[in-house]
Amino acid sequence: MPEPRDPRTSEPALGAPDPRSDAERAPTSDDAPPGFVERRRQPRGPVQILVVIGSRRDATRVLPLVLALHDHPSLHPVVVCTGEQQALIEPIFQMAGIEADVDLGCSPAPDATTGDSDLNRLVTSVIERFDEVVRSRYGEPDGGVADLQRVVRDGYPAAVLVHGNTSSAMAAGIAAFHLRLPVVHLEAGQRSHLDTERPPDELNGQLLSRLACFHLAPTPRNGEHLVREGVPYDRVYVCGSTGIDAMRWAASVQAPPSDPAVAALLDTPSPLLVVTAHRREQPGGALERVAAGVASLAERRPDVRIVVPMHPDAAIRHRIVPH
Repeated sequence: MPEPRDPRTSEPALGAPDPRSDAERAPTSDDAPPGFVERRRQPRGPVQILVVIGSRRDATRVLPLVLALHDHPSLHPVVVCTGEQQALIEPIFQMAGIEADVDLGCSPAPDATTGDSDLNRLVTSVIERFDEVVRSRYGEPDGGVADLQRVVRDGYPAAVLVHGNTSSAMAAGIAAFHLRLPVVHLEAGQRSHLDTERPPDELNGQLLSRLACFHLAPTPRNGEHLVREGVPYDRVYVCGSTGIDAMRWAASVQAPPSDPAVAALLDTPSPLLVVTAHRREQPGGALERVAAGVASLAERRPDVRIVVPMHPDAAIRHRIVPH
């Protein structure tokens, strides 16, 4: 009886026994799309993710992700520090056994009038240095976005992760966008909705929302902000705050405080209160009101010991110390 065959291809019909041996049925390069077999045979290293860190807050919030990426079998973090607060970031990295892979060395001189960092110089410096590092380390972009073959075979970065709404995060996002690198925005969707004295962070966050491919929002409300601004909902992931992960990690380390005065408090039965409030963008004397409130609480509850970590910027410290 003749073997049933498909009239369109002259191949054995579906369900009919295939008379060929296993070796004859094995796929060949002629059966696969161009480059498919060759790509499968290429050794595959971990996919590299560039993680940009500018401030101490970035280091704290991104640390859990860096540790998780280090433990991942298929992903590898490349830590890129902008250099803005390197002295503040290094102790955090040392506690976790992490070293920066790249230091952009962006530390612009403060403005002579206000004493604040010159944001235009900072943004320009981060964009230029990030662009230079990526091109020198991985080669010129070829016009494709996250090309699978180049990412797997050549070790080209698959994505750039930035955190928060700082000017350096925005600058790194712009540089990555021009290099055709997908941007992942951690702590996306945070909005202050301030119409007056609009802080730079508000605009930075909105710009990153237009650049990013994936948006990692801490809360449902943050995710709602993004969707209302036109970000496709299937690119928004409400995943919680990595600050909570960082707090849990820090508690597990059980390292004594480096400040002797703080370390001494741990040996007393007094309740301990930690206050963090140093955003320079706080409008209308808000930071001073927070400091005054803490001082009032200290007077009413002399049994409570209050620790206020200070921002290194002298202009910000001056707003808190008098209280």
